Amino acid sequence: MMQRYFKWALPRLLLAATVAFSSVAMTAAPAAAQSVADFYRGKQIILMVGSNPGGGYDAIARLVARHVVNHIPGNPGIIVQNTPGGGSLTMTNRIYRVAPQDGTVLGLVQRGVLLAQLTKQPSVQFETSKINWIGSVLPELSLVVAWNTAPVKTVQDLMAPPFNTVLP
Repeated sequence: MMQRYFKWALPRLLLAATVAFSSVAMTAAPAAAQSVADFYRGKQIILMVGSNPGGGYDAIARLVARHVVNHIPGNPGIIVQNTPGGGSLTMTNRIYRVAPQDGTVLGLVQRGVLLAQLTKQPSVQFETSKINWIGSVLPELSLVVAWNTAPVKTVQDLMAPPFNTVLP
């Protein structure tokens, strides 16, 4: 079963990754008289991944890195840099606050990062609305479930007091 899934998912994953990461490369802001190819020629792209080496996100990042450079004008090099911590919060903070804002640093974040600011996590040092979210390399489904005797039956129930309280 897993082999059949990967046979279907791998080409789709590579296509999605290529489109997503190429979009960042193409929209990077080179100098006015400089072409995109000239901008990236001789440069090293860093693909940061917000997890430890050897895990699922790391494997996806290394797969993407291997192929995405073939679709960026100027044929830049690429390295994967693991920056674990806080479910990708450490990496996202670094990209937002420290990394060059020129398209030479990309990030593969864990999906919880998208809700970090909304849920007021104290370690968030970025504004999600100011980050260029360019795509997803793999669709993931999330479910919210409750026991049949729980007072929460709908999303509206979950959003109403007392359930909408953000825990410290």
